[in-house]
Amino acid sequence: MDNSEASPLLHIPLRLYIADRPFRQVLISPYNDQGECRCLSEAVQLVINEDNVKAISHGISIPLHTPLIWLSQNLSYPDNFIHVSLVSCN
Repeated sequence: MDNSEASPLLHIPLRLYIADRPFRQVLISPYNDQGECRCLSEAVQLVINEDNVKAISHGISIPLHTPLIWLSQNLSYPDNFIHVSLVSCN
């Protein structure tokens, strides 16, 4: 997905998968209320209200501090969603 001043990203399609639960699919703003880039941990907290998880996409572990914009530009699937599997660290 393209992100420029002429065509900024307003929402990022995100799908979170968690074992034994239905997946969660949301459109989420890449920026928080202060205008700062939102990271994956913030998105996970907003969507499923959990913070002790490990994230995996495309078979690789994703640091939770990764910005959503970076994920969108580099790890989006052909449907433009960021598909992330979450594993509880409990």
